[in-house]
Amino acid sequence: MLCGVLLDVAVETFWAGSPARLSVLAIALLALGGVALLWRRRPAALAIVPLTALVGLIAWATVRLGSETDPALRLATLSLARIGAGLAIVAVGVAVASVLVLGRRFWYLGAAFAALALYALVPLVRGVLAAAPLSQVLGGAFDWQRLPVWLRGAYLAGEVVLPIGLIAGLAVTFTRMVRGTAPTWAAVGVLVVLAAFLTLSVEMTRAGQPNLARVMVHPLIARFSLAPTSATAVPTEAAPPGVLSPAPPVAPVNIAQPGQPAANKAIELRVTNVHTAPSIGNRTADPGRAFVIVDTAWKNLLQPQRVNRKAAGDRTQGAGALGAGGGTSAQQRAEDEANTTMEPVRFQVDPLTTHLWLLVDGQFAEAIDAEATDAMDGHLPTGLLEIAKFQEVRSGSLAFQAPANAQALSLLFLDSNNGHMLLSIKGAPPRLSSSLGGSSRSNEFVDLAVTGASWVDAASEPGMRTLVVGIKGISRQNAMVDVPFGEYAFLQTDQGCIAQPEERPASVTRSLAPIGRFLPLAPSEGQLAFDVPAATRGATFTFRPAQARPIDLPVLGNAAPQRPAARATLQDGSVLRVLVVGGGAASAGLPQPPSGLEYLVVDYVVENLNTGQGLELQADPQFGLVDGTGQLHPPEAASAGLPCRLTGNAVVPAGSWRRFSLLYAVPIGQPLSLQYRGFETSGTLKVR
Repeated sequence: MLCGVLLDVAVETFWAGSPARLSVLAIALLALGGVALLWRRRPAALAIVPLTALVGLIAWATVRLGSETDPALRLATLSLARIGAGLAIVAVGVAVASVLVLGRRFWYLGAAFAALALYALVPLVRGVLAAAPLSQVLGGAFDWQRLPVWLRGAYLAGEVVLPIGLIAGLAVTFTRMVRGTAPTWAAVGVLVVLAAFLTLSVEMTRAGQPNLARVMVHPLIARFSLAPTSATAVPTEAAPPGVLSPAPPVAPVNIAQPGQPAANKAIELRVTNVHTAPSIGNRTADPGRAFVIVDTAWKNLLQPQRVNRKAAGDRTQGAGALGAGGGTSAQQRAEDEANTTMEPVRFQVDPLTTHLWLLVDGQFAEAIDAEATDAMDGHLPTGLLEIAKFQEVRSGSLAFQAPANAQALSLLFLDSNNGHMLLSIKGAPPRLSSSLGGSSRSNEFVDLAVTGASWVDAASEPGMRTLVVGIKGISRQNAMVDVPFGEYAFLQTDQGCIAQPEERPASVTRSLAPIGRFLPLAPSEGQLAFDVPAATRGATFTFRPAQARPIDLPVLGNAAPQRPAARATLQDGSVLRVLVVGGGAASAGLPQPPSGLEYLVVDYVVENLNTGQGLELQADPQFGLVDGTGQLHPPEAASAGLPCRLTGNAVVPAGSWRRFSLLYAVPIGQPLSLQYRGFETSGTLKVR
């Protein structure tokens, strides 16, 4: 049976396309080969080989990819998040058994240890049922939020129960060896507990939590991991551009099941009702969407505080006048006590629209529709929400727009200071995470992945096509992040041409331009539309922000754009490099040039040598052609109609390059040179 389970893991992991599929397959085949060799020689040890391989694969996949990555490891369609938590549950049971076997005489200590283990199992079991990543379970998402971290069940499982069980298991194994009894299954128990301990330690290290094995697992993560690590594990400066960089640990998350309230340190939030409507007042939902009206109740949990009215009104803050002395008399203390009252603490959130979000089907984060909300009776304010005192409740409705066929809805309330809250409304709750994993790429602020690309046949101009790129993202800060795609996002084709995203085109349902907004904990998706030459066969999405690392993601094909060979090169100081890469007659479709002139298309490549900011080019006057008589010919306005043109703001992304074409009307047959006017250096290059 164990061999069948191991084979299932290898096949499903390979079929799911896990980045670790080859190593998983190799380990599984080696283990099955070992079983075949031992089939007749040592049949009693047959079960040990696949079991050891199985727990080893779980630990290896956690080190290599992390429980937040999917696909990483699969078993009967279960993801690594559930497999890892399941291993931890089994290991806790093995640890209890080892302690009870070792300490039969002191059974009461064993009973106390078993009670502690039972307490530690509660969040692990809840995490398995919710398919939550281990980093989230170990962070206390399924424990009582008001407990300190070191008293939470999941943390105790990894830092107390498993280490004690590991020591007890080693002691049992050694005792049996001394007595001449076969220690086989005791040793297997040690391997199970060790694998679970390593798995939990890796996830705690990756989440930035202190743990006993940090010194051991940190080098393993640094050397073998493909997944993001916490800022305390690997210095941010060490990651090269485009590689997954460290993510800060997020605030605790209180997760509530349908019908249950969620609470943080300041507020209790409850969903009292939810329904949909095609319209609200004079407002109709967008095509394919419906209004989701959520009735909520908010309870202030901030305890009253002692306030000295006299000291609060004293400009000296109770210190008295100069020369008043440093002590307080009994009379002064009595006066202070008489002037001290218990005052309520007001809860405030402003604006509510940036703190409360509707998560839909684990894909989309919908903001409050302020206009529709204000049109309802009994609505909550979408700006400043205040609740005056402890235990006071404020109720009201909020409206969101969501896809009409949405199957799963949850409310996410973001509060970095007091703790985030997730309330499941219907369907399966979303899987919370601090990164996307897999083939995503990240910088200090956001983790991005391409979810797909599709062509829109309705071309805006001849020779052009619109490519719609699906983008998934998640904030890597402990707060919402606005990503300026309109300014810093580019699509580079296989020929080197560059396009910038179109703002709110008709071909896009959820535009991320000019600004894409991403939340922590929950990924969301949107689209960017680019007009590119119709001959495009490959493309790469590039994000080049001014104050963060670049992100490059393949969109069509896996090969990076190839820069063509240069006929002539000119360097503009430390700013950029200009290459003339080709030239030829213009294609048909242009009006006849003036008498004695012909149209000439010149292909250029400009390389931005500055990695900190993009450069805006000006075709005229930077790229003029001079003929044999010394006459200057600026680029024609019709250059804007060429397929590989200077689009948008004619920006060359930071640390990158772009190819573009310019159209000139020049004397027939005359020699021509580029007269380049640069930022630091000007010069000429032979064109023909």
